[in-house]
Amino acid sequence: MEHVIARREKPDEAIQSHSIVSYKSRHEFASALLPVILILGSCSSFRSHENSLEVRTGNAYECVLPDGENLKVTHFVLSDHSLEFVRLTQKDKTYTLPRLRAASGVRFSDDVVLYWNKGRVSQFRGESDKENRECQILSRQ
Repeated sequence: MEHVIARREKPDEAIQSHSIVSYKSRHEFASALLPVILILGSCSSFRSHENSLEVRTGNAYECVLPDGENLKVTHFVLSDHSLEFVRLTQKDKTYTLPRLRAASGVRFSDDVVLYWNKGRVSQFRGESDKENRECQILSRQ
């Protein structure tokens, strides 16, 4: 019986691992995962009764930026509380940001856009902003 041992043609050839998507940070991964969770959460055919996750809507309110522009804010959480996120709507842009650790209050960010809130005080930094802007909360639902 003859045994054949497979060899690489070039000894220094690296073994490549194949991945579908690569992410630079866990925040980028969470931001990419949120739309999938929302879609699956809204499809009843994907839910099993024993181990299902649901997206629950929390507080929703509006705040006004110094230039008079309104920002709609809606909080969401998975039913097992493993992920909290916020959806911000500014003019024709919508951002979905995961919750991150904060020394005080709650902070949501995807490393580009930031929303921070504590009580009636909040701050927002959009894609083109160089610094945080105060956002005065108008109403809470």
